[in-house]
Amino acid sequence: MTARLCRASFDRSRANGLRARHMESKLGAAALVTFAVAFASAESCNAQTIYPKMPDAAASSTYGVTVNGQSVPVQLYPTSTGNISFARFAFTGSANVVVTVNEAVSTFTLSPKSYNIPALVSGRTISLSLSKPQRLVLRNVNSLREELFLLADTPEVNPPQLGGAGVTNALSQPGISNAGQTDAANGLNAAIARISAAGGGTLYLPAGVYLLDHGVQLKSNVNLYLASGAVLQLDANYPCCLHDQGLISIEDAANAKLSGRGIINGNSIHVPSSNRDFHMIVTENVQNLEIDDVTLLDQGTAALRLVDAHNSAVRNIKSITNHDYAGSDGIDFDSSDNVLVDNAFVYSSDDSTSQGGGTGVRHTVKDIYNLTVQNSVLYNTLTGDAFKIGTTDPQNSIRNEIFTNIDIVSAVQIAAFYPTMGANIDSITVSNVHADQITDRVWEFQIEIPTWEKNWNGKLGSIRNVSINNVSSGNFGRRNSSFYGYSSSQDIENVAFTNYSVSGQLINNLSSARIDVGSYVSGVTFSSSANPSTPPARPPAAPVAAGTYIITNQYSKLVLDDPNFASAPGTQVIQWAENGGQNQKWRFTIDPNGYYTVQNVYNGLVLTDSSGNLVLQPASSDPTQLWTMSAVGSGLYTFINKATGRVADDMSVSGEPGNKMITWPANGGTNQNWSVK
Repeated sequence: MTARLCRASFDRSRANGLRARHMESKLGAAALVTFAVAFASAESCNAQTIYPKMPDAAASSTYGVTVNGQSVPVQLYPTSTGNISFARFAFTGSANVVVTVNEAVSTFTLSPKSYNIPALVSGRTISLSLSKPQRLVLRNVNSLREELFLLADTPEVNPPQLGGAGVTNALSQPGISNAGQTDAANGLNAAIARISAAGGGTLYLPAGVYLLDHGVQLKSNVNLYLASGAVLQLDANYPCCLHDQGLISIEDAANAKLSGRGIINGNSIHVPSSNRDFHMIVTENVQNLEIDDVTLLDQGTAALRLVDAHNSAVRNIKSITNHDYAGSDGIDFDSSDNVLVDNAFVYSSDDSTSQGGGTGVRHTVKDIYNLTVQNSVLYNTLTGDAFKIGTTDPQNSIRNEIFTNIDIVSAVQIAAFYPTMGANIDSITVSNVHADQITDRVWEFQIEIPTWEKNWNGKLGSIRNVSINNVSSGNFGRRNSSFYGYSSSQDIENVAFTNYSVSGQLINNLSSARIDVGSYVSGVTFSSSANPSTPPARPPAAPVAAGTYIITNQYSKLVLDDPNFASAPGTQVIQWAENGGQNQKWRFTIDPNGYYTVQNVYNGLVLTDSSGNLVLQPASSDPTQLWTMSAVGSGLYTFINKATGRVADDMSVSGEPGNKMITWPANGGTNQNWSVK
């Protein structure tokens, strides 16, 4: 349900002030905490979309949420360690948040603290203002054991529509019901196979509950789209056999996609403990996979197990699971490369992200490299780490990885590196990360014989060239951090801390960092800089894989177009209604440094920034033809020119077919945001 759609007015001279402040409050007043989101800027397009809870899920009796006067369902997720409730909505513009708790409020914490969002309390209400969608955790409310997750999104951009080209309504297919009473897996698998065999398309699941008593197999060139209100739910009494497999499996596939604002429910709280050894999503040998927007709830083990995945992206997912046993990871990467995770919310009882922790059903072992996890909120509760690398896989190397712009609500450790099966861990960057709370210790870099591993292969690796930039933690945890090497070749070497702080204090040596150092550790350094924005060691992994795409402007909903099938160098590109022409298709290639060249399929000319005009020119080595793509959420990007720093722009926010495209300094306008498909 969407309310208050409007047309934006825009002033190029004004940049969006997307700034927020945090307050951790102690109150003497009483009551029910209600968050209401009121949208108050007449100069921007303000709208909200409310996402429903699952039909058979209980509502929270502790929290109520409204958005701009609309009630937002608050779904209760009961766990053995304390309940979680969550509310999901999307908005544009700004949001003034007003809410309601079932007892007098004296204390609470709003995380992530780095957002610095001010919370103003008046009697029974807490008010706050959001200038952009964020993921917030309300916790430590008095002595209540229930936490509230506020999961705000930007609205979907160009989602599939029933009746659209290449879109199949799942309910029109044999064997698929959304009544939640009979198994839908066989019907879904048959429909996916038919669509894939016919060349590809979208299988659209309208709202309702699709019961599964075995797994769904997603295939090449198929987008499995879960509309708002759609729930894929594992039957609590499923007969057999998902051991180490996925509720959704993607195997030997290319260009598959899982998307939409629906929910995939593992239903583990109702599944017998002997049957909880399944993952929500598992891959084996996939290329160009996209997973966008879905909410993953209550898996048995890992929420997302990326095995042998390449040139793939995971964007804007929410993963929510809390068990009283280890093993329920958020996102696992194994034998994978060139993978991007962007704008994720991961709540798990074990590692938020993990690598080298398994080989999959096929026992695939490949090096892991070029991974980026960015712009995300992580929270783990029982054991594990925000970033774990190593333990059980015998890769030769795990290398070239970036973890950046991450907020950690709470974790056992920020990072743990264990090259205990021979993998050499090299060139890892952890930058712009803040942890509100660490429960054990901040860092554990340890090379040791894994006495816990019955099938140890007799090999140990090394840890080298780790950059830790602009990282802060609210505390040290209960134990000192540890760096331990094993031999002169199985050692820890070159760990560089820049602008590292704990409890607000800048750390400048091992002693003040509370790091215990053993043998075979060298080159651990601490420094600070006037400019805390230390660039990463390498460009981030390309957010969109090489391939051929249509590029659509968020504001106008029109696509980038070579006018009238022109072939003349210097032609200025326009926007036009999508018609399937070759002049509207663009071939993306990526150089070794992560820069894109964008070539028109019809004429072979490439996008170029020519004195502020977006034109087509023959390919050359000029940096005006090189672009980076910066994710802004919900599958949208800005195209940033390497030479000029300007971005691709729908001139004058016209929204008109035929309008010429330009480049312009970035200002946050929707006319500068683009989707690719």
